[in-house]
Amino acid sequence: MVKGFDGAVGLTDHPTAFRKWMIAGLEQAWIINEFEGLEMLKDPEHHHKETSNHQVKFQEKTSSLIAKLEEKGNPFLETGKELLTIDTHDVCNGNIVQSISTLEKIGQKQYRDFVKAVLEEKTKPSRAPITRNNLKLMKAVRQKPKRDKLIDQLAMVKKESKLFFNDSFFNLG
Repeated sequence: MVKGFDGAVGLTDHPTAFRKWMIAGLEQAWIINEFEGLEMLKDPEHHHKETSNHQVKFQEKTSSLIAKLEEKGNPFLETGKELLTIDTHDVCNGNIVQSISTLEKIGQKQYRDFVKAVLEEKTKPSRAPITRNNLKLMKAVRQKPKRDKLIDQLAMVKKESKLFFNDSFFNLG
């Protein structure tokens, strides 16, 4: 009877494990089958971003972006050759402007290379990884300044001093 459940192989050598299997094996199999049955009942077509809460957050963020564009002005309508950030109207440096202006050309070249290698010549599989483009964008401009080493050391000393003076060994009272 136990062998029919594909679970007794190797258990006969260990009496304790065999006893546990005989007592709890059927119950464990029933729990696993019930869990798998519940997983099958879930709607596989439902995407996690289709909830009303997610849609409300998306609508709030969209409204916030529209309000900022109305407040600061549309950066795409600005006249001049400088590239500006949307929120602060900071002028981007030349490397960022060049990488953004060549972005479409790079993408088109990668697409042509992919079509040629995968569809025409069939030298690469369709699931072959695509190389990443490390272009300098506006996020690189606004990186947080690195903390000073002295500030980190001071924070560590303060933390250690609290541990040292709060130790019950040094309390006199």
